[in-house]
Amino acid sequence: MIRDPQARSEIAREWAAIRKLCTGSHRQSQLDGGLFINETPPENFYNLPFLLAYAVLDQVLAELIDQGTIHCQKRRPLLGDKMAASANALPWQNYALVDIGKTARTS
Repeated sequence: MIRDPQARSEIAREWAAIRKLCTGSHRQSQLDGGLFINETPPENFYNLPFLLAYAVLDQVLAELIDQGTIHCQKRRPLLGDKMAASANALPWQNYALVDIGKTARTS
């Protein structure tokens, strides 16, 4: 668990923003006076939540390394290094699947 309350709060806000992006690709609302607004995000936003989720994962792992929960030998580790260092230190539900996603995000 992340001990720094400020870091934990920032990560929670970022994760909430990602979840909001995933609520649907098409939104409708009605304004007073019967005016409708239909909103569909651009097609190139489709993978944005996926990319942002890995950015938050990177931030979480960096925070866990900084607080000493995970030990990483590299001075400036990349996400893959952080994930490898955390593989046995954290109770991953499906490390292999997250690792496949990490690789897909860079291709």
